[in-house]
Amino acid sequence: MGGPGLGLFETLVYLGQTPLSSNTCSSSSSSSSSGGSSSSSSSSSRGGCSCCGEPVVVLASQSPQRANLLQQQLRIPVRIVASDYEDKAKQEQQQQQQQQEEQEGQEQAELLLQQLLIPYECSSSSKQIHTQSCPQQQQQQQQQQQQQQQQQQQQGCSRIKLLALRNAHGKAADVAARLWGSSSSSSSSSSSSACRSSSVIVSADTVVDLDGLLLEKPSDAAAAKQMLQLLQGRTHWVHTAVCIYTRTQYNQQQQQQKQQQQQHQHQHQHHQQHQQQHQQQQQKGLGAASAFVRSSAVTFRRLSEFEVEQYLKTNEYLGKAGGYGLQTLGVCLLQSLCGCSSNVIGLPLSDVAAAFAALSAANKL
Repeated sequence: MGGPGLGLFETLVYLGQTPLSSNTCSSSSSSSSSGGSSSSSSSSSRGGCSCCGEPVVVLASQSPQRANLLQQQLRIPVRIVASDYEDKAKQEQQQQQQQQEEQEGQEQAELLLQQLLIPYECSSSSKQIHTQSCPQQQQQQQQQQQQQQQQQQQQGCSRIKLLALRNAHGKAADVAARLWGSSSSSSSSSSSSACRSSSVIVSADTVVDLDGLLLEKPSDAAAAKQMLQLLQGRTHWVHTAVCIYTRTQYNQQQQQQKQQQQQHQHQHQHHQQHQQQHQQQQQKGLGAASAFVRSSAVTFRRLSEFEVEQYLKTNEYLGKAGGYGLQTLGVCLLQSLCGCSSNVIGLPLSDVAAAFAALSAANKL
């Protein structure tokens, strides 16, 4: 639990190395490097928890770019714990899509039946009346269509941001439940006052937004080619949602929920099923100490088909939203960038550091 009033750089030191003198830090780091730490080589010169040397920060992501940003730029060793949330979310999306397709198929069948029942003369006369519209009405219709398109783009942008934030929350909640859940709550609570290892979870989700169109990670080279052809010569947005969970706040919220559940059980024993559903909904946001979305505007230059093919041969599109990576050869595709460059890579470092400092000042780390 970090002391209140720590500045930004002091907080990074607090998360990155043991809060001891330089001599003891060097000795503790050398001794901890022989142990099986899950952090990279950057943690050999910077320790973690003062009692065990393990990293304080858990990264709920398999992205090597995010791990490198935290370890190399902010000098914070991390323990990588992969989340299963994305796989579960994809399965739910596939089920929802199947249900929607079935509903749309039924609606289309009903429309076809209705059209077959409408007489031909009525349908042709209605078309003639529709074509005989005055120029003023046509202008009004065009203006309405433009306004609708703008509204749809704005709604799509906000919808994509919410999707990224929901994914970031889901990843952090999944890892938090495994590390700090009911099965390990007794052991973690007993050692939380002394041991700071794995006491902070950082998760993120990066999405590409082209005028309200969500561009996810391409499944193959053909999908990546379509994305790059859409992006070339245009400006798109890159949204990265970040969610920070702390063990202190997670345990506090767990205790509060248990107390509320006990009170509700005494008052409303016949509503147990409803309470379980409500508990599952609250569990998704349990322990969230900080959450935000950072956006950056990226403009691609016009690309020839040869350039697109050459970039695809590098296989850098794999596992990257929008089919490109700014941290390597993907930077050659850009014409300009407005905003945080590390945000496009996968983690807005300045915002993450500021969030750490704010949590430390509030004594929530």
